[in-house]
Amino acid sequence: MTQVATPSSRIPFQRALTGEGLIYARLIALTVIFLVASTRILNIDGPSLWIDEGFTWYTFRGDLFELVKADRHPPLYFYALHAWSAFTGESVLALRFWSFLPGMVSIAVIYQIGRELARERLKDAPEILHFAILGVPVLAALLMALADGENYLAQELRMYTWQVLLCASATWFYLRWTRTFSRRDGALWWLFMTLALYTHYFSAYVIAAHLLHALIFLRGKQRLFAVGIVGLVGVAFLPWFFAVMREQFFDSDVCVNCGSAIDLETLRSFRLSWFGEQWIFMLLLAILGLIRVYYHWKPAAVIKIVPSRNTCLILFLGILPLIFTYLLSHRSLVFFNQHFAQLTIPVVLLIALGLSNIQRPARVILVVMIVLYGVTHVDWYRQKAPWEQVVNTIQPYVASDELVLAEVGAENAALWYYIEHDLPEGVQIGLNPWWGNIENPEFYQQTLPALISSQSEVQNEHVKTIWLIHWNASQTMFTYLAQFGYVPTMQTTTYHLGTIPLITYRYDLLPASPLTSYENGMILNAVNILQDDLRVDLWWSTESAQTTDYVTSVRVFDADNSGLVAQYDSQPQNGARSTTTFEVGEVIYDPKPLEIVDGLNALPAGNYRVELQVYRFDANGDIIPVETIDGQPHTIIGNFDVE
Repeated sequence: MTQVATPSSRIPFQRALTGEGLIYARLIALTVIFLVASTRILNIDGPSLWIDEGFTWYTFRGDLFELVKADRHPPLYFYALHAWSAFTGESVLALRFWSFLPGMVSIAVIYQIGRELARERLKDAPEILHFAILGVPVLAALLMALADGENYLAQELRMYTWQVLLCASATWFYLRWTRTFSRRDGALWWLFMTLALYTHYFSAYVIAAHLLHALIFLRGKQRLFAVGIVGLVGVAFLPWFFAVMREQFFDSDVCVNCGSAIDLETLRSFRLSWFGEQWIFMLLLAILGLIRVYYHWKPAAVIKIVPSRNTCLILFLGILPLIFTYLLSHRSLVFFNQHFAQLTIPVVLLIALGLSNIQRPARVILVVMIVLYGVTHVDWYRQKAPWEQVVNTIQPYVASDELVLAEVGAENAALWYYIEHDLPEGVQIGLNPWWGNIENPEFYQQTLPALISSQSEVQNEHVKTIWLIHWNASQTMFTYLAQFGYVPTMQTTTYHLGTIPLITYRYDLLPASPLTSYENGMILNAVNILQDDLRVDLWWSTESAQTTDYVTSVRVFDADNSGLVAQYDSQPQNGARSTTTFEVGEVIYDPKPLEIVDGLNALPAGNYRVELQVYRFDANGDIIPVETIDGQPHTIIGNFDVE
């Protein structure tokens, strides 16, 4: 027989809420949780931007309204981000911090939802008040802090953490409104539903869950008001629907992010993202959270299982997005994990409720296991292409009057960010295409010739340079560059995921006649002295295969007294290209970043002479110069003045 608590055994809600011990315990727990969650800021600007983030940044470079339409998302996040960046700038840290902030606030909101769920438990079992108030909300906040999806998306330049925050806030105020029926709570429920819908279209599933719950569980006037409030959300959204959304989804033939319907592989991905490798254990806890279990030990051991009205709402939040997306079968409603970021809300709440149904010490052991797994495992992560590393690899050698081309498919905009921010100001940029890997005849026949023509006019040096960052199956770009007379002179490779090569090529348009030749068959095709960068660029080729490793040495002398002031010796390309790897007909770019001799911090004013020598080492380690075909041990390749 179930023991029913007597009125004298009931603990008043406000008294328990304000008890000093409970307050201190709650504050300590929440402080620890927020400290754990704040570690999301670590390395937030480490990984490079990827496709979607690149598009978000690209909205800063075009017509924002038109670009938002093309992205098939509502406008609120983009306009808010632009306002934020007006104060913080466009660094990766500043831009991603806009996603970090709502992720932290969501923990507090989930805590409040947990309190609302705990309140419902008080109606049937006030004797568990001490845990209902402290345990469920704190567990929900802890699980939100550990959620892999929230941790990953908090470091991503997209709208998903804002979507989660606004959907969670709408859910909180809906639960409050069902309890208080106050105008304030109803107005805030409407506000957050509207903001969520203007942040991500999938927020409509949360609104649908609220409406379904209201139709089933509310009565009389409150049910009518709930329908009316949801209707007002629709009214507030009508301007955007008719002006933009209808064109985005119904009138447009463009299919962005198309994919197949839900399948077994998709379900596995969802399972891993929200429940982790320990998915069986976590899923069972979530199922257990759908009911309320009360334990009574006196006068006899009885377990009381009670269905819960509010946990039905949490269940609706979890299943309606998947059901509706599957039934709608629209080609843009793809089952990508990030599109369903709001699923984090019901998952963490149901697991918290499930844990609360388990008695101590088993509950404590399970929580410790979950925490240990959460801080040591990552189940939701995307390894992003290292575009910043790619750009930084060539950054020392790119001049402000050169042209940088990129053919990396949908990653173009992400790469563009680093080209614009990390390379010298004034670099021309040509990206092909903006989206996908489809051949773009207009780019090759019109855009590329115009870029090359413009670059040739801007770059005054006798060597014209184009950089090409390539990650594409198409070979068309190489063909077109060859048609314009450009030859590849350097290649650097950065690996994505350890095996996928991201290759950067340097292409140069060289003078028709070489400067000099050497007795070993090496040919000096061109020289460029960059006195501001204190670097000398050389271009080599060979008439015959080389069997010896030669060193190329650039030396700078004071023209007045012939004293050595700077020097750099290495095999070509800073040791990356041994002369034994030279192929006949190949041109090799050989940059020489000069090092000032000891005792000088900078070159004083004066006139300087630049000499070049090629040499090898004999068996004793002595230097053996290689003479030019004119019999000279070194070549004067230029002069410059320092004022």
